[in-house]
Amino acid sequence: MRHSVTLHLSGFCLGAASSLLWHALPGVTTLIYLSGTYLVVCSPSLIRLPFLPRRCGKSSSALAPFGIGALAAGTLLGVIWMASVGHWYTLWQLPAGKIHEDIAVTGWIKRAHCDETRQRVYLAATHVGQTRLVRQPILLLSQRMPSQCLQVGQRVNMVARLKPVHGLANPGGFDYHRHLVSQGVAARGYIREMTILSPSAGIGNLRQPLTNHLLQHAQSDPRWLRALLLGDRSALTPGDWQMLQETGTAHLFSVSGMHVGVVAVSTVVALRLLLLLALRLRGYRAPVYNSRAFLTCWVLMLCAGYVGVTGAALPAVRAWVLLALFMVLRSACHHWSARQVAVVMVSSCIVLFPLQLLAAGMQLSVGAVLAIWLLIWRYRLQSRPAWQSELIMQAGLTLLLLPLTVMWFGVLSLSTLPVNLIVVPLVMLILPVLLVLFIISFLLPACAGWCVNAGITLLHGLIRLLETLHQSLDWVWYMPLSGMLSGLLILIFVLAIMPLFPFKRLTLSLLTIPLVLSGLPNHAEAWYLHVFDVGQGSAMAITRGSRAIVVDTGPAFEGRAMAMEQQVLPALQQAGIRNIDGVIVSHSDTDHAGGLTHLENSPLVHPDTFWHSPVNGCVADRTLHWQGLDLTYLWPDTGNSNNDNAHSCVVTVSGVSHRVLLPGDIERSTEYRLLTRNADVSADIMVAPHHGSKTSSTGAWITKVAAKHVVFTTGWLNRWGFPAADVVSRYQQHGTGLYSTAASGYLRFKLQPYVPVNVTTFRDDMAPRWYRKRRLAEIPPNVEELSEQQ
Repeated sequence: MRHSVTLHLSGFCLGAASSLLWHALPGVTTLIYLSGTYLVVCSPSLIRLPFLPRRCGKSSSALAPFGIGALAAGTLLGVIWMASVGHWYTLWQLPAGKIHEDIAVTGWIKRAHCDETRQRVYLAATHVGQTRLVRQPILLLSQRMPSQCLQVGQRVNMVARLKPVHGLANPGGFDYHRHLVSQGVAARGYIREMTILSPSAGIGNLRQPLTNHLLQHAQSDPRWLRALLLGDRSALTPGDWQMLQETGTAHLFSVSGMHVGVVAVSTVVALRLLLLLALRLRGYRAPVYNSRAFLTCWVLMLCAGYVGVTGAALPAVRAWVLLALFMVLRSACHHWSARQVAVVMVSSCIVLFPLQLLAAGMQLSVGAVLAIWLLIWRYRLQSRPAWQSELIMQAGLTLLLLPLTVMWFGVLSLSTLPVNLIVVPLVMLILPVLLVLFIISFLLPACAGWCVNAGITLLHGLIRLLETLHQSLDWVWYMPLSGMLSGLLILIFVLAIMPLFPFKRLTLSLLTIPLVLSGLPNHAEAWYLHVFDVGQGSAMAITRGSRAIVVDTGPAFEGRAMAMEQQVLPALQQAGIRNIDGVIVSHSDTDHAGGLTHLENSPLVHPDTFWHSPVNGCVADRTLHWQGLDLTYLWPDTGNSNNDNAHSCVVTVSGVSHRVLLPGDIERSTEYRLLTRNADVSADIMVAPHHGSKTSSTGAWITKVAAKHVVFTTGWLNRWGFPAADVVSRYQQHGTGLYSTAASGYLRFKLQPYVPVNVTTFRDDMAPRWYRKRRLAEIPPNVEELSEQQ
């Protein structure tokens, strides 16, 4: 029976994991049929009701001896579960008439972060207006310069402006939409007014007083102590984040499985010593037996308190759940193998945190659990010396989780293994000491300053060691990895460490062929126009082989070019680009030139890279020859000193049989000037002038260009209403194929001699996923039309 349940749960995990690749959710009718099939045909093998036929377990089925019946039944259950969760998530959608409108919302605070300049809260909404919600959607709300910081557990009434969940969509880039869905967020916006209806409750509000306690007694910057002890990483600098990312140690400074495990082990040791001491004081000399249940209760209670005090972040809560399952199963009367424990832990996480399957933390946690089981089974770690088991475990985890790490964070660091071998044991030794010092600082106020500063000094020694290792072992490469190649690498690594089986070498050789082919440059005859999704702004690239010319660099906000850093450069690297030979910035507006400084520091840029703008290099009638293509500037004229919309660089890129027009943010006056001088503006593909503003794209211009494909580079639900409805209508009257980065995400145009242009979009072709499907009521009419045309 237990073997059948294990197979059933394994299938459940596989079925649930398949949801990561779904293009759309199964319909409600389909879901009802699947549920009925499972209840009638498959569940009797587990629940064994006498009046139902048994088909999937130990029955007469020919598949039963191989366990395929139980595995298939579990897979079906996993599909049903994730489809049900998906429908529950999409049950409430922000009404189209309420987008960017003041709306009254009542609910309670689930998570909160606040500082002097901004606060962000996750609100579980119970009422929208006067309507009580059956499902409590999570709203992500922000407020600049808050007058009052909200706390976890408070019930509040707000007036907010909301819009549907959305994120930039580029290959290799950070998928913010997916991240929000994994958190259960149904809409986001900003707070205009708020009223607190009830005070906060729960130990989750203790983190801010604990942080204040550290700040009050610290004589030096306690940001590392806050991160390690309390999971508060808000004070870490960009340089700190880069060091943690490149050394693979970010998990050490976030309250997660390792921290909860260290607290659990420390608690067990302390309780055993106290119990032994108490028995000895009462005159008992016999060793302590049958204390497992006692220890389990206390460990789980204390670890739950630790998780709650540190903010009850989802990774920490998930770690506590896994710890509780592990301890309960190990305390059970029946023996549970490592494989059975791993399967129960993973399936329980999927049941309790289903949407977290989309998150990096969940996938890495599940991967770590399965990798630990595999390594224990394969190398018999229980029978090896401790140092040898630790070495094999750390090396195996690093290798097996490497593809997932590269896929999510785009960093391949060969220094991860040696750094973690050194730093992880030190952190595990230091963390209990820091916790004891922190507790003493509360119990003995007279010693608080000494305890806090002793902890900071101790931790600073570890950070200096980490910085030294980071500088000495600079083996880091930024290389975004697609999900398909990541899964293939994991399969190769798993098969490589498995015992010898027939045709093992042949199998591994065949599996490496796609990896080798993925590293080959693109077809030499083809060239590409890449239009990146950077929100309200523009960033394009012309590529051929492994070389590129970048046209515009996307926006920057608060001095940081997130679009260039997290979207454009990763997408170029995933496309196999190794050199950027030129950068053309159409004009100086922040939405076009915001990423220029970050691009200048990119390793893809070389000393011979040219940098052109309206006041430097962009001169009408100038032609550059690059990789067999002709880049011709049509505007501005010689001697121009203006760097504004009207004087944007207008450039055409011509191949053997295709032409691309990139006009920047020119307006109708510039369009007329180019038309009156009879400039050759004809093109197969055009990026719409000024994002589709009503001040551009005149009828004469559209007729003269005669483009078959036009792209609007716009932000989702942008406040300017781009593209204007009149502009969209004019293009449609000419039969032009229209695309919008807001609706399609990243677009790639493949141009080959005498072959029709091939258009690929990220949301519809490269990565169609169920959570990106929108109800038509959410989409404004002009964007809806563009989506339908694709």
